[in-house]
Amino acid sequence: MSALMARRRVIAWHRFLRQGTLLALGSGIGLAARIPLAPLISKDGPAYASPALAAWTAIRYPESLAERASTITGALSLTVVVALMLVSAIVFRKSLAGRDAAAALVSGMGWVAPVAVMVGSIALGSYAPRYLQPLFFAPLCTLVLAPRLFPRGIAFIRDLPHRAVTALLAGLVVVLLSVSTGLAGALIRSSSALDPDIQCVDAWITASHRTGAGDFFTTRGPKAYLAQPSHLIQVDQTFRAYPWLADRADYAQSAVSFVLTDSRTGSEHPPLVLPAVARIAPSSTVHCGRYTITDFGTDILPIGPAPAHLNQ
Repeated sequence: MSALMARRRVIAWHRFLRQGTLLALGSGIGLAARIPLAPLISKDGPAYASPALAAWTAIRYPESLAERASTITGALSLTVVVALMLVSAIVFRKSLAGRDAAAALVSGMGWVAPVAVMVGSIALGSYAPRYLQPLFFAPLCTLVLAPRLFPRGIAFIRDLPHRAVTALLAGLVVVLLSVSTGLAGALIRSSSALDPDIQCVDAWITASHRTGAGDFFTTRGPKAYLAQPSHLIQVDQTFRAYPWLADRADYAQSAVSFVLTDSRTGSEHPPLVLPAVARIAPSSTVHCGRYTITDFGTDILPIGPAPAHLNQ
């Protein structure tokens, strides 16, 4: 984006080079600072890049966006995002023509950042929707330019009587406080209502007084509400310890007696490859909605050591 601005002579080339140097220097310092902190970081840099999965992520991300668009609120949010991106692109083009560097930089972020993040995530083969936050928030940058885009509207407000402006601002504050209160109440009600499937899983684990295992995606919910979180150990797809966002003290137990899976296992995320003993040992199945507990009765399933990049 800065290179395009320099090419169109919105900013000088020496300014572009200075910006590029500062960005490269900041990135280098960040990477260097990571080295002494490596023992405290579960994943190394290469663990976040899997270009071989680029084709899979190129399909998975659109599916996720389509799933979001299937609800009214999701469709509305995506519509607003796309509209703001289009507005950002239009304002960016006009800012280049008018050689307005500040407006070009702000509006450019509104459409370049979402595109760069999406394309970059797909190219790296990284399926982590949380990293797509710029897709939803960067387009809001263009709203900062509203006074420039609608100068007549701002002038109209300035021409209003002082009391009218005060009443308008007071009304806006009341509306915002009302909306915030309503949203806060909805969040409180949502957080206090425990998912019945998770409640079923946690009740069974608590009653069994035994320890089981499951992958990251399956265990996060039940483990968060479990009275004794260590009774549900997080493993990877090959049934090795996976101490990522998990208490490493959980892995003091080297074997488990049951396996937790959910309806997404085998479809949205790979199936667990259980130890060989699981193929011959008797087991029973407990269903808790979208969760399935495969119970072997005793601690016969050994948990393998964590991968090298996690075993620190």
